[in-house]
Amino acid sequence: MQTQPVLIRLKEAETEAQRRQAYRQLKGLLGKQAETWRARMIEALALVEARIDFSDEADVPEDLIGPALKMCVNDAKRCWLYCERLR
Repeated sequence: MQTQPVLIRLKEAETEAQRRQAYRQLKGLLGKQAETWRARMIEALALVEARIDFSDEADVPEDLIGPALKMCVNDAKRCWLYCERLR
């Protein structure tokens, strides 16, 4: 389900029940998206922690922080664009 149709239903709701239903759907969509971002941030944090905690280990790649930062920047951009579409 996409956000745009749910927003339209919320805006055009004629009864309180219709408004509640559309709001619940929107809340679910936002929650799923937020959970996706949260999981990716945890993954990025794990990369940074691995590099810090195991920097002296030969089997840990040198550049873990770069990809982690790239993930964070990309997700921040996605979050911004997502929120802009909700306006």
